[in-house]
Amino acid sequence: MGATKRAAELALVAMQKSTGTKFASVRLGNVLAAAGVLQRYSPSRLPRAAADRNLPAMERYFMTLRESNQVVLYAASVCQGGEIFVPELEHP
Repeated sequence: MGATKRAAELALVAMQKSTGTKFASVRLGNVLAAAGVLQRYSPSRLPRAAADRNLPAMERYFMTLRESNQVVLYAASVCQGGEIFVPELEHP
């Protein structure tokens, strides 16, 4: 999934150069109340699922739909074109 997102970001940069239109990307992570996120990323299921698969422990950061909207609007208001915005998320 990460490689696909990166490819889309690079495609936007290339499109910007050829069309002159300004594009920016925003990496939101996990947005609560987005379609299906609550079921797939139930906080009680994540550590157990990782342990069951012998995966290294990882931290996930969540944001609300309202917070994600604010990040997108901010990015749109300050973008110069070609940026990738990555919000700083705090540990819950």
